Amino acid sequence: GATWTALTRGLNSGSTTSGVFKIATDDDGVWVAGLAGGYAARSTDNGATWTALTQGLNSGSVSSIYSLATDGAGVWVAGVVSGWAARSTDNGATWTSLTRGLNSDSTTSDIYSLATDGAGVWVAGLASGYASRNATNGL
Repeated sequence: GATWTALTRGLNSGSTTSGVFKIATDDDGVWVAGLAGGYAARSTDNGATWTALTQGLNSGSVSSIYSLATDGAGVWVAGVVSGWAARSTDNGATWTSLTRGLNSDSTTSDIYSLATDGAGVWVAGLASGYASRNATNGL
């Protein structure tokens, strides 16, 4: 951590003014960054270079991406503002929408945290105090 190299502002996400809210890695060279305004970027070379992903990660929203997690085997889940969520099964290259609110009893609360045991169980925490659990690898 003694030296740092500047990266392109906005991580080539399509935005140069959005704040970077969340960055996650699969610990094998793939990184995904979620930014304000639903912008997102992906790196496959340990964060050296970045390419834009679909705004909002096809979640149904183009709002800020607050949470990202991966099982380390190619499955990623992203939590977006107002309960929107998305899932990738190809190491973050493409994304599909998940049920809004992740069936948590709150469909509009921001998804602030996501975690997985890497063996198919996921837990999501929402800003409203609700949470949800999934045992089918984020599906």
